[in-house]
Amino acid sequence: MGDCIDAQIIDNLITVVKSITAENGYNTNVKKVELARTQLEINDNYPYVLVIPNEIDPLQDYGIREDVLPFLIWYFDGKNDTSDDTDPFTWRLRNVAADFIKALRKDPSLGGVCENIRIVSHNYGIFVDDVIVEPGVFIYIEIERVVNPDNPYEF
Repeated sequence: MGDCIDAQIIDNLITVVKSITAENGYNTNVKKVELARTQLEINDNYPYVLVIPNEIDPLQDYGIREDVLPFLIWYFDGKNDTSDDTDPFTWRLRNVAADFIKALRKDPSLGGVCENIRIVSHNYGIFVDDVIVEPGVFIYIEIERVVNPDNPYEF
């Protein structure tokens, strides 16, 4: 049996993000794309993209399923901008959000596995966890999908 619809959406989303390279007509290059892990270890795999599924409570008022998959996507280039001879990350990463939006909106059905991708917000930020502190760009998206409530493998 193949993957459930949500797993297909995640797989197609990662494929789209991996396509963001100069060779494909973007200003941004993506090298490594990973889903959230228990412990984040980039290990010099820059430019690095972290995809964090933010599944919300599946039951809304009156027990109706919310058919939106939210994701937080972070882009890190691994460069330090603490010296005067380095551009600030807010300037250096100025085209990242635009490139992600362009790639995500190219096929908002992700190959037919969802209804639409909505870009909720994007901005510069500093990602902080127990191991790393990384300046980068984040994009918050919502993927609208229709899934059979009795069988998550079907539309």
